[in-house]
Amino acid sequence: MTISDPLNHSKFAADVQDILISDAEQSVAFELLKGGRTILSETYNYDADNQIRITGLAQVIAQSLYGELATGTQDHADDTFEFRFNNETKFRKSICAMRLQNPRDPDGIKEVLAAGADGVCYPGEPLLVTVIDTKLVRLNAPGRVIATTHIGSSGTVSTIDCDPAKLFPSAYDRGTYINIGNDDGMADDIERRLLPPCSDLVTVRFLNRYDMPESLTARYMTEKPTTQDDVSVMYGRRVRFGVKSATEYTLASGRMRFDDQFDTWQDLLTSRKAQIRWQGKWIDIIITKSNYTRQRRQFHSSQVEIAFQTANPYMTL
Repeated sequence: MTISDPLNHSKFAADVQDILISDAEQSVAFELLKGGRTILSETYNYDADNQIRITGLAQVIAQSLYGELATGTQDHADDTFEFRFNNETKFRKSICAMRLQNPRDPDGIKEVLAAGADGVCYPGEPLLVTVIDTKLVRLNAPGRVIATTHIGSSGTVSTIDCDPAKLFPSAYDRGTYINIGNDDGMADDIERRLLPPCSDLVTVRFLNRYDMPESLTARYMTEKPTTQDDVSVMYGRRVRFGVKSATEYTLASGRMRFDDQFDTWQDLLTSRKAQIRWQGKWIDIIITKSNYTRQRRQFHSSQVEIAFQTANPYMTL
């Protein structure tokens, strides 16, 4: 009996492939264990070609791993999975969370967990970055490194606020961009260009395709105030009751400088949870639609707008 490896190169949940069992001569009892506990147990019979195909494992594993909208160690972002066949462990793999595959990382080797990495940042605004293990952050100017610091922790998945004003409080105003990558200076996963802050900036944090926290900063926000209510006649008078806000807000990216910025805004559309920072607090929002212009030949003309409502219908921003 020959059993194919469901994850022969990647380390992410969405990349888990179907298991194909060839030359099967009897039924196979299959178990999937997460952290030593069984989360799936099924028995399969072979077909006319003596084959068994076990499907849907990517969805099962992706649902069992998840991130939370907070900084620090992501305790539920990765775990060890065992694949047992007739009570015998055939594969034991460490797998990280991922809801949707990342076409920019077909080999599943990324360690900065974002669909798109390069872009811009504004000192003073949150810049949430989720990394596997330890990474080196460099504050750079043309031709030189101004300062460095390490983020993350060995053997863990961590979310860190990489706002340059927090990482390099005494030096960030002398840098033009930051790199987040490996100590050897090769294959940096993130390059963020520092832009001057302005008064209209709005920051959103969300769970991206890896189901890990990420953030983006919009240039400004607009709103269309509306309400929903019921009207009835009570004691001879028309009365409005059940009044709630249906105000729709729009976030605008402004002119984008990197293709990765567009991917980050699009990733926001598939997020299972998103929040906006308003008056120093994070407030749950629901993304309703998007409108974008993408110039592929001259990308600097591209821009995106995202419409959302607050998750609490009785609250306005």
